[in-house]
Amino acid sequence: MPQINTLENDFFASKLEWETAGRYDANIGKQTWENKKDKATKSYVYGYDPSSRMTVANYSGNGNEDYGISNLSYDANGNILNLVRKGFKGSNFGNIDQLSYTYTGNHLQKIDDAVTSNLNTKDFRDSVATTDYT
Repeated sequence: MPQINTLENDFFASKLEWETAGRYDANIGKQTWENKKDKATKSYVYGYDPSSRMTVANYSGNGNEDYGISNLSYDANGNILNLVRKGFKGSNFGNIDQLSYTYTGNHLQKIDDAVTSNLNTKDFRDSVATTDYT
């Protein structure tokens, strides 16, 4: 658990763990932090597929906070195909992004967001164009 050093007037403390869930590779298994303001310990626990690509980031924080990432999937070239991101939606936490990525070869063409009702969140904003990136 990270500890804020009050003698040095630190505002933030963080800890990274690699050897988690029986994995002994170069992937970060867990990230834990706390700040001086709310003194709450928060963390992400990461999951990976057999190719060491992140598939989930489970969040743990204050009460019902949820800033997790799930449903990460990839094509054979390692390009992200799907991603779901949670966050604060004005009065509660839930899905703020449900992204689908479209490629031509390895070139990103478009990102579509199936969640469109987040008017006051800091989420991805879908374009109405048929091609977002050229």
